Amino acid sequence: MELQHSTTDDKPPSYHATQNIHGNVINITGCSGGVHVGPRIDVGCFSKKKSKRNNSKNEKTNGEHIQPPTCVTAVMTECLDVLTVNDIWIIRDLINISWDNLAKHIKAHANHVQDGLPQAKAVEKVLCAWIEEQSDCAMVAILVHFLWRLRETKAATTLAIEHCKSRK
Repeated sequence: MELQHSTTDDKPPSYHATQNIHGNVINITGCSGGVHVGPRIDVGCFSKKKSKRNNSKNEKTNGEHIQPPTCVTAVMTECLDVLTVNDIWIIRDLINISWDNLAKHIKAHANHVQDGLPQAKAVEKVLCAWIEEQSDCAMVAILVHFLWRLRETKAATTLAIEHCKSRK
């Protein structure tokens, strides 16, 4: 099943996602946040200047693509493929916008909860349901991705390696 979403002023740019029979996203492309769920994840371009201590041989300068190490890619691929399209939006926003805008996005998402709850309770329900549905792996993947986007490459790599060790 393929899903498409067109661009509007208040929504993320268009993406193209493929879902498996269980409704899990197995491939997503075209996201301006650079998230690609599938055999490989490309975390996209960065505008933040690199420090000399983080300048590894796997990175390119001047805003070109930076490819995470295999262990980081593996844990991100394994964990992120359990997320839904709405989860990908939330992760994308977490990485690319401010906390205030993220809170507004989650509130807007919670407005669509059709059970008559007040907005604050609806937000809580959306977040709790999302966290309960995902394994700890999803949270680790978000942290790994977030650390990588912040150029905390050593921390991201260490977290991915430790997570892989604990799952064996």
